[in-house]
Amino acid sequence: MNSRLYGVQHGSCLINALLNLYEYSPRTRTELFRVLRQLQPNLWIPHQAALEYQSGRLRVISEQLQRYAKAEQALNNAINAFAKLAKIAPVEQNSEESSIA
Repeated sequence: MNSRLYGVQHGSCLINALLNLYEYSPRTRTELFRVLRQLQPNLWIPHQAALEYQSGRLRVISEQLQRYAKAEQALNNAINAFAKLAKIAPVEQNSEESSIA
């Protein structure tokens, strides 16, 4: 199979992998870049695939930021609920612990 045909057939797979970079852990990102560097001499990205990457990039970043915001909100809600619960029902100290203090 010639490299041009390979690039056309696998361009969308590569673009999806690149768009997923924003969701990968740092270790996974590093590993993917290592593999891409090894493939670099034979790697060819069709123009259309590059356009799709560019058009999808900001959307993917926005979606990831929204996920982080939702996770942060859920964490803040849990902290606030715990704080309310702690104020309403204080933890009783064991009599042995209070005699030590």
